[in-house]
Amino acid sequence: MTSAVEPDMRNRALWVVGCAMALVACGGDSGGGVSRTGGGSGTGSVTGTGASPGTGGSSSGNPCDEWKTALCGWGQTCAGVDPASCTDELTYVQCNSDTTAASCATKLQALACASPPAGCDVTDLADRTAASQACNRLVSTLCQSLSRCGQDPTNCSSNVMAGLDCTTAIAVKPEIDTCINDTANLSCNSLQAPPSCQGIIVVIQ
Repeated sequence: MTSAVEPDMRNRALWVVGCAMALVACGGDSGGGVSRTGGGSGTGSVTGTGASPGTGGSSSGNPCDEWKTALCGWGQTCAGVDPASCTDELTYVQCNSDTTAASCATKLQALACASPPAGCDVTDLADRTAASQACNRLVSTLCQSLSRCGQDPTNCSSNVMAGLDCTTAIAVKPEIDTCINDTANLSCNSLQAPPSCQGIIVVIQ
């Protein structure tokens, strides 16, 4: 693939990436720092004050939903995270363990801001398997469409993945099948992103 095509591939991959976030600080951050990336608004880091976090509102009783509510409540109290935005960004995340989700919900509600619980971040609890598989399907479909439209298919997937790394996918929106179908039928005249693909993949950055 020529160098002129490669950045074009990367740019076309960017339209499928939704917001990404990591609310709970990595282990060893004794200050209760929280890093968050969200929907093109940039990346920031804030430090908790040591106060006890709130619950962030009600949940459905489902352990995964309880964890999301507790995580957003922890972020609101300890880091000034907007709970509505947080809840929206976590909507499509599925948990890999109800038991761990329930345990983390309890920990997040009880621990002070200076002591974020280990193993309770989005990166720990998100079930990535389905998201990664759907992301790879989308990349494959995009490459097939670009090839159909006359672009060199050599190394297409690796070049697209430079803009969309499917190993970082943590969730996909319900419209993923529509997005993939629309991508398969892209017009070669413009190769504009289908509306169904806007923010379709949620990733951790």
